[in-house]
Amino acid sequence: MAFCGEEGPRILGGEALVPSVVRLGEDGVVGEPARKTAVLYPERTVHSAKRLLGRTFEEVAAESNRFGFPVVEGPQGMAAIGGPGGHVVTPEEIASKILSVLRERAEADLGVSVSRVVVTVPAWFDDAQRQSVRDAGRLAGLEVLRLVNEPTAAALAYGLGKNNGTVLVFDLGGGTFDASVLQLVGAEGERFFRVLSTKGDTQLGGDDLDAIVMDHVTGLVSERFGAMTFPPAARQALRLFSESARIRLSQEASATIEL
Repeated sequence: MAFCGEEGPRILGGEALVPSVVRLGEDGVVGEPARKTAVLYPERTVHSAKRLLGRTFEEVAAESNRFGFPVVEGPQGMAAIGGPGGHVVTPEEIASKILSVLRERAEADLGVSVSRVVVTVPAWFDDAQRQSVRDAGRLAGLEVLRLVNEPTAAALAYGLGKNNGTVLVFDLGGGTFDASVLQLVGAEGERFFRVLSTKGDTQLGGDDLDAIVMDHVTGLVSERFGAMTFPPAARQALRLFSESARIRLSQEASATIEL
């Protein structure tokens, strides 16, 4: 989250990140507190809801068991989340809660009310998914002025807009992977990025790497103790352990998980 003024862009809200995790219920906890207590509220803790935005239940049914919360069919056959008491929560509502927290942090940092934003989205997002992002912004009381493809935003953030040329940008995120070929054209002061080609994989991201580690761990447990069924709380704990191991494996040759 950043603000761009006359002196250039600056990061808002400090260095602390806000994980895209929401705990359903009256408390409505968002971010790191929700992530840390996922084991205590396994079926009420929603993560990776971005994958459900603008998609039908039929499209996500095959991967629904990857989520630690119930994925159900919502209004007009769209994918939704089964909340407490049988309440159906849309992915747009989840995204709006995260945007609301980011808005509060931005307002506290800037000292003014924030009502208009530019939001980045995966390059492969179709019209329905992009509209879902706009709807989430509206639910959070924000006017989404523009949606910028994430590879383009990454190129701008890394200062690739200084000279004309063609660049290849890889964007491996928590839930998706994008690869885009961008061409910077135009004269000084009027340069812009032209997207020559883009390709995305909706099943390749940090979440999927966590799932591979998790499947490996559960496979080892089954080999030693026989076939086992893991309750929701145990699956949430395994997911967090797997995520921690995957992060360590980014810099180390091995990682240990103690159950």
